[in-house]
Amino acid sequence: MATTASARPTSQRLLAETYRHKGRLLEAAEMAESGLAAVELARASGVHLDDGMTLKQARLTALSAEISADLEETGRATSLFERAAELYERCREPATAGAAWGSYARLVQASDSVAAVRGYHRAIRLAEAADDQRALMVARRQLPLAVQDADGLDAVLWELDIAVALTDDNEARYLTDTEFRETLGGWDFDFERLDLRDTRARMYGSAERYDEAFLILGDVPERMAERGAEMQALDSRPLRARLLFAATRVDEGIAQLEQIIAVLHTWDDAQSTITDMAGVGARALLAAGREAEADAFWDRHASP
Repeated sequence: MATTASARPTSQRLLAETYRHKGRLLEAAEMAESGLAAVELARASGVHLDDGMTLKQARLTALSAEISADLEETGRATSLFERAAELYERCREPATAGAAWGSYARLVQASDSVAAVRGYHRAIRLAEAADDQRALMVARRQLPLAVQDADGLDAVLWELDIAVALTDDNEARYLTDTEFRETLGGWDFDFERLDLRDTRARMYGSAERYDEAFLILGDVPERMAERGAEMQALDSRPLRARLLFAATRVDEGIAQLEQIIAVLHTWDDAQSTITDMAGVGARALLAAGREAEADAFWDRHASP
């Protein structure tokens, strides 16, 4: 009976993963929920469960959270990731617990920066316990964005310095430790630094220190694009334009947007993004009292 009770959630998790992989998210959610219900029913009925049942429950809970996030059920996904993290910690699985706390923090950040900071700190602590340097670098890179909302620029800069130092230390270890190099695989330390520079520029921009932000950002978007990270580069390029607009360097900002739009025209299905960029430029021109130029910029780029 124990075998049946423990095997059923496993098979339902595998089916849910298969459905999710195929994009059948509603069926995946239903199967994952069925597996969780089977675990709860077994516990309530007093059936003898094997020692791994809590771990299976944690895996099902984490999968349900991922599916809920795919379905944009953010509140439910957040609660499930928190529950999964707690279950993994109970099972003494620090790496997977840390991953779940990181997912929780990313989801909750938009609505509760304090909770996000708490989640990232737990993810960091668990990644350190597991010596999971990949997860540690990711959490350290993402933490400053939450810290900025909760604690301000000085705290962000302190966290960014820690993240940069961690990257440097791990690169040195990567170059001298063969086993560590195999664990990290093809980790791109230079790109990690570019991402951290992008974050630092954003934080200075948020603090209205636009000239410093512009200098820090430098050639980050171009270097990201050179490394094949077009989506990150696309996110970073408009930052440069917005920093220029904020510093009332309107013509330079418009020139940046023109370059971005030219690149976007080479992509498939990019018109909605081009329209967004047209709106950014038109609003900047309007704010500068250049209404005719704003209308012309919008008309030139907002329609296919």
